[in-house]
Amino acid sequence: MYYDNALTRPLVRFYRWHRYFTFSIQILCTYTVVLTVIYNLTCLLTFYGIYSVKSQIDRIQLLILHLLNWKIEWGTNFVNDLFVCSILSVIIYCTQIFNGLRKIQRDMISAYAGKYIDIPPRHNFSNNELLSKCVHFSGYLCGYAAWGFIIFYKISFIICLLLRLWIRYDSRWFQHVLALCLPIVLLYLLKHILMSLLSEFVFLQNFGRTPSLNNRRIYFIFNYFNFFFDCFLGILSCFIRVSKSVLAAFLFMGRLDYSFMGRDLERLDQGYATYVTFIHMEIIHGHPLLGKNLSQYFVI
Repeated sequence: MYYDNALTRPLVRFYRWHRYFTFSIQILCTYTVVLTVIYNLTCLLTFYGIYSVKSQIDRIQLLILHLLNWKIEWGTNFVNDLFVCSILSVIIYCTQIFNGLRKIQRDMISAYAGKYIDIPPRHNFSNNELLSKCVHFSGYLCGYAAWGFIIFYKISFIICLLLRLWIRYDSRWFQHVLALCLPIVLLYLLKHILMSLLSEFVFLQNFGRTPSLNNRRIYFIFNYFNFFFDCFLGILSCFIRVSKSVLAAFLFMGRLDYSFMGRDLERLDQGYATYVTFIHMEIIHGHPLLGKNLSQYFVI
């Protein structure tokens, strides 16, 4: 059912052409507007950002000299940071946009067959909710993508600028951070490697080919002592969990099809609820069988 030729094969990772599926006019127009907004924001933030940052260089330099006693020679380094952040933001958000199109295609094809794998079924929403929430799809998608692009661009530029300053003008601070974090990170990674090896060669039967335990007593003894170790290591795991959540929120801000909440709380995510109700309304009013039957009816 998918086209497989020399033109479509390199783009399979981003989008797959289906011979029996077409997007609605609203989806195509919405994503065209989103791409146009991303292009305009890239030009505006990059070229206007150069002049705006230049106008604030003297003020920032006096503040840093007063607080940290750093005599900074800015040159054109910040301009390179601006271009790098612009290119990175464009690549990430354009990839997210095309992956969003592919996700819409996959969800709608599954819904055509009555399979609701990644989205809640229709009976979870009332008829009033379906209509009142789906009308926000185009506006929310454009707004989420635009503000997500701006936030990611600004934060990435600030991080690049701070890392450049700290590594170049105060390397001792960077060395102290590495000395503090590297042992904890290495301990965390070694623990996960040890758990993987023990699970495959000690705890599970047939070297991990089956989920049955090989020696329950050794497993429960190890689990008892591992409890106390995880109580202290859980601090790092908590920080990693929060960091992943924040990073995912910035990267996937322009994707309405991803909810940052759990399955029980995903209805509290207005963007995701808008996406789901929009998919259901597309199925109700644009099902291929419906169009085929109507065309035959009017022909008769």
